[in-house]
Amino acid sequence: MPAQVRALVLAAALAALGLTGGCLSEPEPEGPRVDPDGFSLLTEAGVDHIKETGRMRFDLRDLRVTRQEVGVEPGRLGPQVGSPRGRLLELELLGPRGTERARTSTVLPFFNSSRGRMTSVTWFESYDTRAEGDAALTRAVAHWGLPDNTVANWQGGVDLATSGPFADPDSTHRTSFGTGLARSGLVGEITARTTPESEGETLQYSVYLEREYYTDAYLDGLRRQRETGERVRR
Repeated sequence: MPAQVRALVLAAALAALGLTGGCLSEPEPEGPRVDPDGFSLLTEAGVDHIKETGRMRFDLRDLRVTRQEVGVEPGRLGPQVGSPRGRLLELELLGPRGTERARTSTVLPFFNSSRGRMTSVTWFESYDTRAEGDAALTRAVAHWGLPDNTVANWQGGVDLATSGPFADPDSTHRTSFGTGLARSGLVGEITARTTPESEGETLQYSVYLEREYYTDAYLDGLRRQRETGERVRR
C-alpha cells in the first residue's frame, strides 16, 4: 500500500476512534485573529485563523508593516505559515496601485532581526512538470516586467544542468531572475528550482518592502528593463 494511502487510512481510523480531537486537542490560542481592518495577524491566534480559513492578507500600500501591527516579537524573523505539502492558501498583498494574488501552501513573512518592520514576503508555487512550471514562469515574466529572454535562458541552463556532461543527479539547479515591478506597484523577485531527477519545478516569489527598492531611479530602471534586457542593480 502506498505511503500516502496508508496515511489516509490511518487518519480515518484515528478519527473513527475519536483520537484526533476531543480531550487530546489543545485549547485555541487567545487574542484577536485579524486586525481591525480584517488583515492577517502573525500571532499564534492569527496564524491559526489563516490555516483555518485558507486566506492570508497584508496591507502593503504604504510599504510598511510593523512588528507591533501583526504581533511579531522583537528579534524574531517571522513565522512560516503553512508547509510544502499543506493545504493551499489564498495570499493577497495590497500594493500601492493594485493587489497581488497567489495560491500557495507556504508563506514566509520576514522581519530583519534588527528592524521593527517587515522587509519581505516570500511564497512558493510547485508544479508537477517543467512544462507547467515554465508556463507559469512565462506568465510571471510578463507580470513582473522581466526581460523577454528570461524563460529561454532558464531552459538552456536547465538542459545543461540536467543532461549535459556535468549534470549532477543530486544537485539542485537554481536561478534567480532579478527584481521586477508589477502593476500593483510592488517590487518582487522570482527564483526557479529543479533537479535532474525531478520532472517538476518550483517557483519562489519574494516581494520586497525596503525603501531602497522604491526610489525613483530604481523604479524607472525596472520599467525599462523589459525592453533593454538589462537587470537593474541596487
